Amino acid sequence: MFGFIGCTSSPKNAFSVKTEDYGQCRSLYKGEKIRYKRRLVQYVCEDNHVLIGKPYRVDGHWFFKSGLYNGKKVKKDSFTKITKSFHNLCNMSGSYGDGTEDIRKFHFDTKLKRCLPYSWSGKGGFVPFSSVDDCEVACYR
Repeated sequence: MFGFIGCTSSPKNAFSVKTEDYGQCRSLYKGEKIRYKRRLVQYVCEDNHVLIGKPYRVDGHWFFKSGLYNGKKVKKDSFTKITKSFHNLCNMSGSYGDGTEDIRKFHFDTKLKRCLPYSWSGKGGFVPFSSVDDCEVACYR
């Protein structure tokens, strides 16, 4: 069972989740509009997958409907199991993606307690923070 710090045990209030099939997923950024059947998706995951609608519980586990985002529209795929939920992006590490660029992005290292850079490909992957300032504001309390 997973849970939140100061939240309910439902992933609907989380800022980010980790899934069994699609790795780490983040909430939509401000102004980001990815829709499935006129409704905003909940999370964007690695490899251009998205989580659709509200989470549902089966036999003590949380699941989301999932889909594949091609940059223009979402094609419904199936469902995926939530393995961990985070109320804060500071708990999520970054991943490279599948593009060809080498862009400097940042994540918070929970062991070292500091913001660290990593290389992002410019497409796909997972980017917790675009700048060291964003990371520090969010994670240094």
